[in-house]
Amino acid sequence: MSLANFIHTVLAADTLGLPSAGSSIMRSAPTDVPNKEQFVILRWGTESPGPGRDSRVQVYDLSIWAYDRQPTYARLTTALNRAKNVLLALEAVQHTVSPAGWITSISWQGRSPDLDDDVYKAAVRSDTYRIVAS
Repeated sequence: MSLANFIHTVLAADTLGLPSAGSSIMRSAPTDVPNKEQFVILRWGTESPGPGRDSRVQVYDLSIWAYDRQPTYARLTTALNRAKNVLLALEAVQHTVSPAGWITSISWQGRSPDLDDDVYKAAVRSDTYRIVAS
């Protein structure tokens, strides 16, 4: 299991306050427009060497994009705040990625303004994180 799969599994198990019917949490951007009222897409950015000499430590960039076909941002804020609470609680947690390692730190980098996605026809917001893990 990769770190990306581990993070997805943890967030999907929580559901981020999204209703189970009509919503989903996806590992990456789908090739087709999702047929869901609310959905979250995890987008992984660059992976780079971590600080220090330990070559097992890596730095990962993660963006969490929350979409809602309703023209309101309140539910997006709720989902992103819940994801933030779940992720920040994973700091200093041993993960099950093979080989097992540690999530050394997770830092919230910020939140986007209110956006509209013309392709998905949805309101959207995103949060970005930096994760240091071995």
